[in-house]
Amino acid sequence: MTVLDDDTPSGPPAVKFKNSQPGAYVIIGIANIEQRHATDYDTGTGMYWVNRKPTPLENPNGEQPVEYPVITGIVVAANDVEVGPQDEERQVTPGELVTIHCQGGRVYAYRDAKRAHGKVSLGDVLRWKFDSTEPARNSRHQDRKIFTCEIRSPKAEDGDLMQRCEAAYAELKARPTLDEPAPAPAAAAASDAIADPF
Repeated sequence: MTVLDDDTPSGPPAVKFKNSQPGAYVIIGIANIEQRHATDYDTGTGMYWVNRKPTPLENPNGEQPVEYPVITGIVVAANDVEVGPQDEERQVTPGELVTIHCQGGRVYAYRDAKRAHGKVSLGDVLRWKFDSTEPARNSRHQDRKIFTCEIRSPKAEDGDLMQRCEAAYAELKARPTLDEPAPAPAAAAASDAIADPF
């Protein structure tokens, strides 16, 4: 069993729920989890813990960086979820390798799922779902999307998903730089196109 707690040099494209409606979801076989340094949304400055509050700092002086998990996995099923550059988004398809960024309030959904499941290992199956919206506190902002997360261990009915996650993990670990292109998606199996294996 491989417990996922090491960094990877780079990763595949992130899933987006930009145009999604509540109920949209993506289910992945987990191929890796890494921690990323959070940055300020407006300035891109690194965020650090100052007096227990995340704060952007140009010149940190020993403060701990604010980090968040990035989960990489092979898509098993998806509904109303996109990937791709801005204004060129397309629907996610089973078999492709994607990332889920658990940044900001999203980290709590992942934290709760991890607490319920225990240590997350290679080949575990994760469902990330856009559950509902919450009115924005600031009228200039959009309503906040609320996400839920569930994690389960692999099952026999997942077919060769574990082997494909192992292959993707090896490819991710072998990447030398951030400039390298993402690996080709692992071949989709017939068992990938299931509605919702939870």
